[in-house]
Amino acid sequence: MAKATCKHEEGCPGEVHAKGYCKAHYARWFRHGDPSGGRHAYRMDHHFFDVIDTEAKAYWLGFITADGCVQAGRIGANGWQRHELTVKLKASDAGHLEKLRAALAAENPVLPVPQRTTGKPAAQIALSSRPLTESLIRLGVTPRKSLTVTPWDGPARLMRHYWRGLFDGDGTIVRHPGGRDKWHLRLLGTEACMEAFRLWAGEVCGTAAGKYPKGNIWSFTAGGLASPQALARELYGGATVYLDRKHELALQLIAAPIRHRSPVRRLAA
Repeated sequence: MAKATCKHEEGCPGEVHAKGYCKAHYARWFRHGDPSGGRHAYRMDHHFFDVIDTEAKAYWLGFITADGCVQAGRIGANGWQRHELTVKLKASDAGHLEKLRAALAAENPVLPVPQRTTGKPAAQIALSSRPLTESLIRLGVTPRKSLTVTPWDGPARLMRHYWRGLFDGDGTIVRHPGGRDKWHLRLLGTEACMEAFRLWAGEVCGTAAGKYPKGNIWSFTAGGLASPQALARELYGGATVYLDRKHELALQLIAAPIRHRSPVRRLAA
């Protein structure tokens, strides 16, 4: 006689242990009253990304494209379904995860965790939601996306917010020591994302900066002062959602005075 399998709605094939659940799902049901481990018990806006029509939605889509991790489908020894978005940042950026939590109206906590590779302090939020992950996948944020993700193609009025989100995740603003007129604004990502950002940057501020391969990813860099300043103004000017430390650097760049060099006088022969 075939053994009964777990009744969990996500289709777990594990053998029944108690209450119709396998051992793992029974333990989660016993502890949380929810066989999904308590994650689904947290309230949140599961349909936040169904339609991208605001600054906040465009920004967080860009940021998650850069720094989010989507898991979808059957995983684990028991092969049950998991649909989860995880975002992990360094500990000092925990406040940014609180902003994401607020945008999604999520009860899920921001938790201190170690970085997997370095062991340094980090902060993480895990959001278990099939509708949320399915919307993100539809928008190009797929599992194991690092080398394959393609950029969102949204309304022109929202693209600067999307690119700011991507830049807050994978971009840098650097001021050269001792060089008041020397800044670098750099973004890393897939070739498709860098090409789209290059075209957008050229349209909004006229920069001729290009993209270049950097190992198995690509890089876009605008250097000097005029181009980085124009891009920073377009990305961060008047923005209401941003990573605080990068926004502060952007404001410094925007405020940097452009020095006009005096023309060189030619000596009479």
